[in-house]
Amino acid sequence: RAAWRPSPHLVVLVLTLLSWVLHLYQIDLRCLWWDESLSLHRAQRDLGYILRGTIQVGGIATTDQHPPLYFALLRAILAVGGEGDLSLRFLSAACATLVVPLVYALTARLADRPSALVASLLAALSPVYLWYAQEARMYTLVVALGVVAMYALTRMLQTGGHPPAGWWALAVAATLAALATQYLFALILLALLPLAALAM
Repeated sequence: RAAWRPSPHLVVLVLTLLSWVLHLYQIDLRCLWWDESLSLHRAQRDLGYILRGTIQVGGIATTDQHPPLYFALLRAILAVGGEGDLSLRFLSAACATLVVPLVYALTARLADRPSALVASLLAALSPVYLWYAQEARMYTLVVALGVVAMYALTRMLQTGGHPPAGWWALAVAATLAALATQYLFALILLALLPLAALAM
């Protein structure tokens, strides 16, 4: 009799659930630090304030160097879940968890399933990534969006000929959303543009 082996999708599901548990474990243990307090400050204001990117503290106005998408999403979450540490960091934890199956899907397209399982394992257990998953900042969101954009471009390249418009739409939407989350994604875009050109 052949030994039973779990399917790759089952392994990814287990890794995703493990990642979710790790990201939520003691997520409210650390006190908010300065950058997280700025996230809370912007998310507490109306959308106009968020879109302007101006921060006014103690009568002093300054400009936040980060684009508004993360703070607009965080505002919606706080409106539902309140302003506790769990609600404030929930979006980061959710995006970090979502990266696990996204990395698997992308790596399986670029290499093979064993490599994809290793990549998703690293995404689930990375201590550095766990740190950012429990921080009320935009970093895990931009990573998730970047992986989605790269996955869509990969599908376009592998389709050949004239790729379906849906993959183009997904790649463009994810790229624009990533740029609206973190301006430094423009550096990643420099690597994605040649892929986009090959897919045309």
